[in-house]
Amino acid sequence: MDSKNVLQQIFSIPVEEEKYIIYAPLKRIAFIANTAMVNSIIDRCNRNSDKDSPHEFLEELDFFTPGTIPEDDFQYGVQYDTVVLFLTNQCNLRCRYCYASSGDYPKKEMSWEVAKAGIDFVLSQVQKRSLKDMTLGFHGGGEPTMNWNVLTRATDYAHKKSQEYNLNLHVSGAFNGFWSEKICNYIIQNLTEISISFDGLAEVQNRQRPSLGNGDSFEKVTNTMKRLDAAGWKRSHESAPLCSHKISLIDTIVVATLLTLK
Repeated sequence: MDSKNVLQQIFSIPVEEEKYIIYAPLKRIAFIANTAMVNSIIDRCNRNSDKDSPHEFLEELDFFTPGTIPEDDFQYGVQYDTVVLFLTNQCNLRCRYCYASSGDYPKKEMSWEVAKAGIDFVLSQVQKRSLKDMTLGFHGGGEPTMNWNVLTRATDYAHKKSQEYNLNLHVSGAFNGFWSEKICNYIIQNLTEISISFDGLAEVQNRQRPSLGNGDSFEKVTNTMKRLDAAGWKRSHESAPLCSHKISLIDTIVVATLLTLK
């Protein structure tokens, strides 16, 4: 019995003074132990000794026998099937709680050359692994539609290549929905899954998510969502935002994030 190998399969995680979580994932065992017990387990493995009373319950669980290591999902390398493009740090809203302070930094945009290189790399990996699906996503510290030329060019290019290689293409992204009719039409026709950040009530949306110049955003975003509904997109997830601002319409449900599926 090579108990020394067990030490490579056991983790001791300190939780507070003189207390540790002993975790052996291959054995599906976890328990709380003090420092003395941790040292005793290490000594037991190093000595490779016979059973002794302090470890009797662990011996019964076959704790000191190395577990079978499962097959490595990545033994043949990482399988890339998704490329997510961070197109810009610019935004047409000035959300008060924005984690990226979008639009307040010097303008940075992804070039078409970089976007194409990312798509081509994932396409090559999908072909190499004989995969059937590929995903193109848009995300980042800004509103992706602010780099409209690269967004549309990347989307059109991915659609063209997926047809050439007979792939199922999924095009997704995280947006604010503060769109013109032109943008909305393109998204409806060319993307398959999106999330829209929206705070629900006009009072809350306009206060928490004002447009550039401190204008209202509620009407434009709700028009976008109505267009998505009319086009047959399905709402699949809704959640409520935290808001310290007092509102009087307490009986109205506030929607924070809407995930729509074509």
